[in-house]
Amino acid sequence: MTTSGQPVRRTRVVGYVRVSKAREEMISPAIQEEAIRAACARKPGYEVVKVIADLDKTGRNFIREGVREAIRLVEAGQADVVMVWRWSRFGRNSHDFRVNMARVEVAGGRLESAVEDVDATTSTGRLTRGMMIELAEFESERYSEGWKDALATRAANGLPGNGRIRFGYSYHRCSETCGSDCRTGYTPDPATGPVLASMYRRYLDGASLPSLRDWCTATGQPRERGGRWDTSAVTDVLDSGFGAALLHSGGRTVAGRFTPHAWAPGAHEAVITSEEWHAYLARRQSLRTVPSSHKAPTYTLTGLVVCGQCGGGMFAASSRRGPGYLYRCSAMQNSGRCPGVWRVRSALEAAVLDALDPYAERLEAAARLALAQPRPRPAPPEAVSPTKRAQADLRVASEGLDRLAKSVASGVLSDDEVATEASRLRALRSSAQTRLHDLGSPSSPAPTPAVRVRRLREQWGELPVPTRRAIVAELFERVIVHADKRIEVVARFQ
Repeated sequence: MTTSGQPVRRTRVVGYVRVSKAREEMISPAIQEEAIRAACARKPGYEVVKVIADLDKTGRNFIREGVREAIRLVEAGQADVVMVWRWSRFGRNSHDFRVNMARVEVAGGRLESAVEDVDATTSTGRLTRGMMIELAEFESERYSEGWKDALATRAANGLPGNGRIRFGYSYHRCSETCGSDCRTGYTPDPATGPVLASMYRRYLDGASLPSLRDWCTATGQPRERGGRWDTSAVTDVLDSGFGAALLHSGGRTVAGRFTPHAWAPGAHEAVITSEEWHAYLARRQSLRTVPSSHKAPTYTLTGLVVCGQCGGGMFAASSRRGPGYLYRCSAMQNSGRCPGVWRVRSALEAAVLDALDPYAERLEAAARLALAQPRPRPAPPEAVSPTKRAQADLRVASEGLDRLAKSVASGVLSDDEVATEASRLRALRSSAQTRLHDLGSPSSPAPTPAVRVRRLREQWGELPVPTRRAIVAELFERVIVHADKRIEVVARFQ
C-alpha cells in the first residue's frame, strides 16, 4: 500500500545481464544482477520475475538468445520491463538497439537502466539515452579498431594473437633491460618441446589420441594453464600446428557462419618437419570417418573380421571363458539372416601373426625387383608440374622405404637410423598422397616396407592395442572366417 492508501501496481521485471567477449569493463554477471535487484527494490511495485544472462557475448550484434528471450517474455505479456545494468548491456549497435527497443515498447513494455537515471518518457531523457548509446557504440568501435591494429602488428611479426602459454614452448617478452638483439616471441622449451614432437611422431606411428592423453598423464606432462589432460586438450595442441611453426585461425562459427581452418607461417622455430605436419593432417583426415570404437579399440582385430558366408562384420563376444573370447557373425546374432560362423579370437590373431613373415618376404622381393629397374632421368625443376612433383615424391618415398627394408636385413643401418629415416620417408609419402588428393590426381597406396611388418611381428606383445590395431589395419584389408572355420587373411598390398 502507498501512503495515499491506493494499491501499488505490480511491475514484472526481467533482468538482462551480459558480459562481452572483450570484457571491456570487467563487470561480473553477479555485480550486474545485484545492481538490477537493488534498483527494483528502490522502486515501488517492481518485482524481478527472471534474470537472463548472455555470457561471453558481444554487444555489437543481437545474435543473442538472452535478448530474444527477454523480448519474447514482454511480447507474451509475462513481463513489463526489461532492466539492464547500463544501456550498453542491451547492445552497442545503435540501429539494432533501437529496433529491439521498439519491439519492447510496441508490446507495451519498457527498457530501463539500473544505474543510469534517465527518464526515457521525456524528450530530454530519450535524447540523453540516445547519446549514451551512440557513445557506447563509438567506444566499442574504437576498442575494436585498437585490437585489430594490435593483432595485425602481431600477425605481421609472425606472432599469435596473444602471448598465452603454448605447450612445448617458452614465451619471452622484451623489456627495457633486454639487449638490442632481444626479440619477443616463442622458443622451443627444452623440457616440453621434445615431448610435443614425440606426440606427433607417436601419432604417425599409429597411436590414438586417447592413448596420447594417457601417455601425457602417466608421464606427468604439464598443461599450458594447469588441469589434467583429456582427449580434446591433446587434439587442440596438435591441431593448432604451433609445433610446425604455424599459426592457426578459423575452425569456428561466428555470427552463424563457419570459418574454415587456416594456418599461416609463424616466426617461432618448429619442433617437427613440414612433412611430418602434412602427414599428421593426412592421418587426421583419414580417421574422420572411422568409428570411435576403431580409433580406441579393445581388441587388435576390431572392425577387420568378416563372416565368409554373408560378408558382414563379426564382433568380439564374451563367453564363460572371458570377455572377447570369440568372434561371432553379427547377422547371425542380431537377425538370424545368416547361418553364421564363429572363431576363437586367439586363433584369429595367431593367423595374422603367421601371415606376417610371408608378407615381409613378398615385400622384400618387390623391393629387390624395384631396385633392379632402370630409373628415368628426372625432368628439369622448371618443367615439373605440381602433380608430377608430388608423384615423384611418392615414388622416392616408396623406393626409399623398400631400400630401407633391404638395409635392415643386411644390418647396414642401426635401429635409431632406421627409425629416423623411416619416419621421414613415411611423412614424405603421406605428404605426397595428400597433395595428389588435393590436386585431384589418383595415387595408389605405396607398399608398406618389410621392416614395418617384421617389427610388428617382433613387438606384437609390447605394442598397445590401439597402435597394434592401426598397423594391422594398414597392412591387411580384412580377416575372413569361412564356413569350415578356415581363416583367410587378406593383405592390402599383393
